[in-house]
Order: sequence, then structure tokens, then C-alpha cells
Amino acid sequence: MMICCPLFTQAKNDSIAWLKSEWWARHSFYILPTIDYTPETNWTFGISGANYFKIKQAGKTSSVTYYAKYALNHQYSVNANTKLYFRNNYLYASLAVGRFPDYFYGTGNDISALLPTPELYNPMRVQLKLQPQWSVGNHWMIGPAFSLHYEHSDNTASTLLYATFCQWGLGLVTTYDTRDNTFYPNKGTFFKTLLLATEPTFGSTARTVQLQTDLRQFIPLHKCTLALQFYADMLYQSEDIPQMLPTIGGADIARGVRRGMWRDNIAVALQAELRIPIWKLIKGAVFGSVADVYKWKHPQWHTPKIGYGAGLRVNFNQAKVNIRFDVARNNYGDWKKLSNPNTWSFYLTATEAF
Repeated sequence: MMICCPLFTQAKNDSIAWLKSEWWARHSFYILPTIDYTPETNWTFGISGANYFKIKQAGKTSSVTYYAKYALNHQYSVNANTKLYFRNNYLYASLAVGRFPDYFYGTGNDISALLPTPELYNPMRVQLKLQPQWSVGNHWMIGPAFSLHYEHSDNTASTLLYATFCQWGLGLVTTYDTRDNTFYPNKGTFFKTLLLATEPTFGSTARTVQLQTDLRQFIPLHKCTLALQFYADMLYQSEDIPQMLPTIGGADIARGVRRGMWRDNIAVALQAELRIPIWKLIKGAVFGSVADVYKWKHPQWHTPKIGYGAGLRVNFNQAKVNIRFDVARNNYGDWKKLSNPNTWSFYLTATEAF
């Protein structure tokens, strides 16, 4: 359960007028207080927000988003990320620090391979990502990628999980982008590939090679938009660190599927969403996805994980940033092996899933 309400938004009496104003087109922000409850965290209180602005001579809108939350069980999480568009270059940076509980369900894509009861563990995490890119012409950008992933769990007796690990990553990121808008595109193509490697010689716990691919296509259909996405995340590890394995589910990849329940060396997802105008600043969406995870060695085919649902969007600035509310479910339904089975998932956040 999550409850969010606007605490402050910069506006005038006429919502349409301030959306068209020059100042609002360059500067807008929101702040939302949040209240959340789960059995493992107790009540959680927090705040989330974002700033949207245009850097001089930049064609696209930049953003800085952030949230902080604290649970009555003395758990906390702080996250901030920024996407800065300059005239000929771009910077993505993300920092997440926190101690918050998580479930480990096992690995594989078959229910029989998962743990009879998911393991609850409470890791301390620090994650940092830096991806500066420079334009090389014809909508292509390229640049180095840096990452840090540190995790320590002091309350797990599991022999399946790595109690402490630290991964320093270095790699290459390439982007192709012809979208007419970054946050709510009506047409265009987006393609991003990330290749990242870690090496024990340079302080990492294990040797890994990770390849991520994200391909999106946006097709205008009269007043509607058909959004399509192919997503793949592949990871090779010299030592098995289950917490780092690619996973599906959550608010962005395969909505309706429980995040973290399915994880393995390879995660693949296909998604489609029809975005429909309803009234003025309000839009609707219906969506569906097919996703699954696989092993490097002896990949086995099982029933794909299907998520589907619908949602509402409320636009609040000229950059087409939306407050998004989605409700979704999956084809596995109420599986009794889960400690807290739930066939419906609810998502309340800003910006689109893809």
C-alpha cells in the first residue's frame, strides 16, 4: 500500500496557461510525501520529488529526481539520479544508499526451482552509476560507463547469498535517440547498449561481464501512441552472487510481475503499451508484457511470465512529465508458496515505464 499526495507544485490559476508559460517550460518540479506499509518494514514515511529544466542551448529537458524514506523498523533508503542534456553531450548519474529488507526467492524460471519460502534479508547497499556521453552525429552518442555496487547483509544465515561483496565496473555505453520527447514520446526510436565489466585485480569480489540492451519504438496512431520495448540483461559471473543476477518485474519491466522473484543469468522482456488521450491533461494506458529469465548453460523453456494492466496519467508540465498510476497482474496468480501472495500490483510514480 502506498499513499502519495502533492505537497507543492508550482502553478497558476489556469493550469493550461502555466503549462504554456515560458518559465514553466524551462523550470518545473514536484514534491510528494509518501506513506508505505509492508510486514517486513512496518510503516515507512518518505518524500520524493523531481526538478525538470532546460540547460541553455540544449534541445531536451534535463531532470534531477530523488527520494528518501525511513521505516519504523529503523530502515532507510536515499536515492538521487540526474539526466543532464547539454548541446552536444549528456550525463546520467545515479546514487542509492540504504538499508532496506528484500526477499530472495531463488534462481531460475520454474516455480519448482524456487525456494519453498522466500528468504528475507536486510542488506546495506551503496550503488553508484556514472555514464557521460558525447555526440558522434546522426543521433548517436557514446561514452564510458562507471559503476559501484557494495552490499553487506549481517542478518542472513543463508548459504545461498553473498554476505558481503563489492563490484567496481568499467565499460562502454552507446545511445541512439530520435524520440520527439524524452518523457512522453509520440514517435521515434530509442536504442541503448551498455557493456560493463568488473575484475578482482581492481578490487571487485568477482569477475563479471554484463550486457544490457534497451530498444524502444514509438508509433503515432491518430491521437494515440503505440509504445514498444525489447529489453535484455545478460550477466556472466566467475563466482555466483545471486543478488546481482538480472531480474524482471517491478514498476518498469513487466509490470504485474513481482520484482526479484524471477532472476538468473539472462533476463528478457517484450512490452507494449497503448497510450490514449482522455481529457485535457489526463491520459490512459493499457499495457502487456512477456518476460522470463534463463541460465547461460542448459537454458530451459517454461511458461513465460506475462504481465498486463491499465493506468492513468496526469501531465503537470510542458516537458510532458506525468504522474503515473498503474494497476497490473500476472499469469501466475496467487502462488501459495509466496509468503505474501498478491495477484494485483499497484504503482504510483512519475514518468513512464519506458
